[in-house]
Amino acid sequence: ESVTTIYNLGDELTVTGTVDEYNNLTEIDFDVIVVNSTGNTVDPVEMTSASLTEEYEGMLVKLFDVSPAGTITWANYTNFTMQDDDGEFLMHIWNANFEETTEPDWPADITGIVSQHIDNYQIIPRYTTDISTLVGIEDDFNIVTSKFSVEQNYPNPFNPTTEISYTVPKAGNVEFKVFNVLGQEVFAAKINAVAGANSYSFNGVNLSSGLYFYQVQQGVNTVTKKMVLMK
Repeated sequence: ESVTTIYNLGDELTVTGTVDEYNNLTEIDFDVIVVNSTGNTVDPVEMTSASLTEEYEGMLVKLFDVSPAGTITWANYTNFTMQDDDGEFLMHIWNANFEETTEPDWPADITGIVSQHIDNYQIIPRYTTDISTLVGIEDDFNIVTSKFSVEQNYPNPFNPTTEISYTVPKAGNVEFKVFNVLGQEVFAAKINAVAGANSYSFNGVNLSSGLYFYQVQQGVNTVTKKMVLMK
């Protein structure tokens, strides 16, 4: 019986396997994948198309002022030849999040995962917000990520309450979670936040002293930070 393991955005993994080759490009034929930690912040590496090489395979990157290299017909599960100031590259749209979207206004900034394609490399956007000018369905993916931020809790260390200030680009539900050092969830709450600045008061009266991780999430935006409860 086969077992499928799902890994989430922000998981830190250790991959053990054999270095192999696929279409003249290097790959890892893995034997074991271990999750080291979860909820980590992932920031894209800013680059141009000239840097889409093996060195960045599997990494999250961001390219600026991108436009089609010719006439395109916007559709999901499609390859597009794109260009920036340094040349042409391939963008692959494959995620179901894009099924009801319309073509972006170009030029646009594109964030995505670097992946192999035949004998070259391509970039794969994950969500509609990975294409900065994309217009389409109104859902949790249509968020201006640059306006999402989470501050360090204060006071820190704390006993038993502490304040977490955060900013979200749109009103709606925000998930607040606390994890212990083993990655176990020890607290969770859904907050009805307003657009802009917000604050949440966390009470750790039922927890023991120690290091904890608090996570604030709205849509695809997630930030995790450390805090110390000292009784």
